[in-house]
Amino acid sequence: MKQVVLFLFCFLFTGFAEGAYTIIKGTAPSYRGDELVFKTYKDYITLDEKELFRVKVDSSGSFYARVPVEEILYVFIYLGIYKGHFYMEPGKEYNLIFPDKQEKTPADKTNPFFEYTEFMIGISKGGMYELNFMIKSFDNSYYPYFNKLAMNVRGRNNPKEVERAIAEMQKPWDTVSHPFFRQYIRYRIGMLQWLAYQHKAKAISKEYFQHNPVLYHHIAYMDLFRQVYDKYFYYFSTTPEGKVILDDINKKKSYSALKKSLQQDEVLQDPCLLEMVVLKNLHDNFYTDMFSRGALLAVLDSLAASTAYPIHKEIASNIRGKVTSLMPGFYPPPFHLYDHTNTLKSLDDFKGYYVYLNFCACNSYSCMKEFIMLNQLNEKYGSKVKIVSVICDGTPQEMKDFLLKNKYRWTFLHFSNQPEILDAYRIKAYPVYLFLDKEGRIIHSPCPSPAENFEEMMIKILKKSGDLPSAGEGHFRK
Repeated sequence: MKQVVLFLFCFLFTGFAEGAYTIIKGTAPSYRGDELVFKTYKDYITLDEKELFRVKVDSSGSFYARVPVEEILYVFIYLGIYKGHFYMEPGKEYNLIFPDKQEKTPADKTNPFFEYTEFMIGISKGGMYELNFMIKSFDNSYYPYFNKLAMNVRGRNNPKEVERAIAEMQKPWDTVSHPFFRQYIRYRIGMLQWLAYQHKAKAISKEYFQHNPVLYHHIAYMDLFRQVYDKYFYYFSTTPEGKVILDDINKKKSYSALKKSLQQDEVLQDPCLLEMVVLKNLHDNFYTDMFSRGALLAVLDSLAASTAYPIHKEIASNIRGKVTSLMPGFYPPPFHLYDHTNTLKSLDDFKGYYVYLNFCACNSYSCMKEFIMLNQLNEKYGSKVKIVSVICDGTPQEMKDFLLKNKYRWTFLHFSNQPEILDAYRIKAYPVYLFLDKEGRIIHSPCPSPAENFEEMMIKILKKSGDLPSAGEGHFRK
């Protein structure tokens, strides 16, 4: 990120009565007519985003929203090249101040590696003891030292110097009693200690987590939690008492066996903390080769079915939805995009056909070259396999002009009305291909491109399912 200070999202129960409302207002003339969409995260393990509320900026440049809030929320919003954030408390009123509007360039809009310029949203007349003001003031002294320790992560730090720096950070806030802010300082200090004394990770785990309640929705707590228990399954599996967890997951596919093994670690005696560590590591290991995905899913489902904590069931559901979204045998993320005739299309429109779904850019040489091969595939197998190309650059009109010039006859859709599709499908480069069955489930993701023997693979699949006679694919020429 372009700004050193990177905030995440927070939820924390604050004791306000159910149904408390927060007022969000402001004047932003350069955003006249725009709809401002404010978001949070579903949880701190998946970090999947969800919409919190939206508000329209009127013709005078003003906006106003009354939002039901029951706990402190970390809220963020994408504004062109910017990503702004602030902490929203129940029952408060916030007059927000935005920078002048600056849109992304066309190239930025299709760049999966685009980095937003982050800023903390200004709040008019907040006061020096307003939560956002206090957090920003604390972070101004915290992050320079955090960066210093991060640069020396492999070196040895002087404990006296570290504790002196920590004491100086804490001193200006000794008399502040705001519960959320006190916890914010405590766990940010824990992060400094973790960076400075990584060889004492178990001691930090005991001090900050072993005999403390799980603060599911607190930014600083969860930041430290993710660091301390990162790769926990791997490290524990290298110990004499922990090596059995490989069999607990891969062979037994048993949450109860895994839980029993993890209880050998003295820092995981609390069942609530233990389950959170399991949830984090199940999520993370879907992106490693340490365990089979099927086994991880079985353990995740077992945890969700047996947990005594409703929030753990919710997190498990979020994890399942995230990790299976592009897995073979599961349905891919849904979308509704416009084609060249301005008709809204979804994957449901292609039920009954195999779908060769691809994400391309018209300014990409690789995509242009493979369009020629896609055209040949469409001519040969179009009655059984529907090609769907999602164009991820330019404008809808430029896509229409491209099709008029090139006369391609398969389905082209433009991403512009649903740009979040790039994140949902984890698009990091072009082209990207997926192959779906006749019910819309994923067969291969990622799938070979036309230049990588996709046709050979596809013929085998169609023959195996009886959708292509062994006499040859030519029977299905259009």
